[in-house]
Amino acid sequence: MYFSLSVTLLIIGFALFLAYLALLTYSNSLIGSVDRNHFKNSFPYNFYMSASIPMRATLYILLCLSTLATAVGESLFFLSFGTTFMFVAAILMPLSLIFLTISNILPLSSYRLHLLFSGAGFFFFAAMTSLIPFSLVIPSALIIKDSFSLGVALPLGIIGISLLLSLANPKLANWFKMEKTERDGTTYYVKPRINFYAMYEWIFLIASYVVSFLFVLNIIITNAIELA
Repeated sequence: MYFSLSVTLLIIGFALFLAYLALLTYSNSLIGSVDRNHFKNSFPYNFYMSASIPMRATLYILLCLSTLATAVGESLFFLSFGTTFMFVAAILMPLSLIFLTISNILPLSSYRLHLLFSGAGFFFFAAMTSLIPFSLVIPSALIIKDSFSLGVALPLGIIGISLLLSLANPKLANWFKMEKTERDGTTYYVKPRINFYAMYEWIFLIASYVVSFLFVLNIIITNAIELA
């Protein structure tokens, strides 16, 4: 019964996140090429510190609003199934997005909290996205017949399992390391070409919204099947 409201909130959240990414990319493009940030080696906080205060505030607002809309939309989506497993998903999936958003905004000076929230967000999101497709084959996990499309469950499982396995990457532990380079006899320490932890924060955040859009597709597909 919550599906229609869930679709509305998830679409709003997805649209706000696209606006956030577009504005973030535009803000970063205003910086000189030497100091420009990159998704593969710059933490979200690096992007914010390079932006003007009004731009930074706008980015925060867009991200928080998109998180709020998506988190509530996901909760309503899972609660509509009425099973214990989906009730757990209604808590952990939105919580993973909230954790990723908090870590996105936290400064690197608060690195313990930053790593705590991002690490928890990584694990909850990857674990739940991996497990949800298996609800199709667990007896009584889904009490509503044909309420989850196989066409959505398959990419959902691929995303979840791929991200879960990627957490075994040992290079995640090197998030604080800088690369040493020399120029005109002077030694400089610069950001590495790839900072896996920073890149993972962007990958998991973007994946969260891709998955939320898959939930919208699931509702559209299953409703179309019922009406056919």
